[in-house]
Amino acid sequence: MKKSFTPKEKQQLAVVGALVGIACLYGLWTLAFIPMRKAGSESVAQCAEMAKKNARAQKAVDEIPAHEARIQTLDATLKHIAEAYAIRPVLRPILGFSYQLGLRPRLDPLATATGFDVTGLTVQDPVPLPWNHPDAPLSRCMADIVGVASYQQTRDFLAAIEADNPYIYVTGLTLSANPGDVRRHRVTIRLECLSAPTQITPL
Repeated sequence: MKKSFTPKEKQQLAVVGALVGIACLYGLWTLAFIPMRKAGSESVAQCAEMAKKNARAQKAVDEIPAHEARIQTLDATLKHIAEAYAIRPVLRPILGFSYQLGLRPRLDPLATATGFDVTGLTVQDPVPLPWNHPDAPLSRCMADIVGVASYQQTRDFLAAIEADNPYIYVTGLTLSANPGDVRRHRVTIRLECLSAPTQITPL
């Protein structure tokens, strides 16, 4: 026999049903919707980050031709500097390479043209440029020129050096008396210059 409910019992059942429904909805919200929403937000953020990375990677790829062109330009510039201005070593069969013998042919014509008598030349071992890079395409070397000349001849010689090669510059100058000729002095000139191996390694 079907039981009949009183109006009060029906109200109570409706309240209980509503509470159960709310509890179910809350459970679905807490256990399913919120985690899904969080996972969706994380996925969106990951996709956005990946899109940014892909954009940066694409930009880097697009810039490769420009970088290669700049490298080729730098290689050409280094080659020109090395061929036109850098001091190259001269091979000596017994003692090996000598940057002193490479510097001397550049300076002797200038000295002869200005009347500066070179009596000695000493070149220190080149230092790689940039520093601490043994395979650097260029190096810096220092040389001491010892000679005899008047003030005018010394000035003309220094001017000729600077005009002949923009990568050779004077860092020190010493003049002392010359007992043999009071009009000509003993001169020591410290030079710094670029040096390069016989083969330039491209960048």
